Amino acid sequence: EPGRRLTDADLAWKDWPVAEVNPIFITDGSVPLPGDAPVEAAPAAASGATGAVAAVRAALTGSKSDYVGSVVREPMVAGEPILPRKIVRAGDSGYLAAYLEPGMRAMAIRVTVETAAGGFILPDDRDDVLLTREMRLSDVAGEDSGRSRFASATVMRNVKILAIDQTTRAGDDQQTVVGATATLEVGPRDAEALALAKSEGELSLVLRSYADTGGPSGAVVAL
Repeated sequence: EPGRRLTDADLAWKDWPVAEVNPIFITDGSVPLPGDAPVEAAPAAASGATGAVAAVRAALTGSKSDYVGSVVREPMVAGEPILPRKIVRAGDSGYLAAYLEPGMRAMAIRVTVETAAGGFILPDDRDDVLLTREMRLSDVAGEDSGRSRFASATVMRNVKILAIDQTTRAGDDQQTVVGATATLEVGPRDAEALALAKSEGELSLVLRSYADTGGPSGAVVAL
């Protein structure tokens, strides 16, 4: 289905008659096509488990791993050769728009190593967003009048991290990603609340446990 990210189980190489291989099929390069240099042979096909995604390359050959993690742009069925126009690979134009869940929005906030859990927050993690803001006590009589106080509150909970800077998928062995921005997946009204929170003070990301990602997602308080 559109918007689904391909996994290794979604893809399989299928034998295909050389004479019927379309030039736009993605092949493994093991068999030369008639009239061409050794380029393409067996097209990648969706296995049918969950929808498909692959990657767009200048040359339509490669290993199956080149296409794992891509996002489906158009519906595909089991056994169908994957066409480049039907998929978006990480780093390609339009990848994030294809990866967003229907009705959701992508919004970035500034982060540092300290406000992003030391860099241990990775794409696809679930996080809370904490706002810390300064409060002036100018209306309070006495010795505290005019002094600053700080308050903090959770303004968003259980939101999905889409990217850290331009990294949308951490490497298999990558433990940390350090960046200056984090892109979050939020609903339209939650985007308004998050934009207001950005203007109120400093935002921090609080990493949630994998066991604690099934609850409600979105804005917690009206600012």
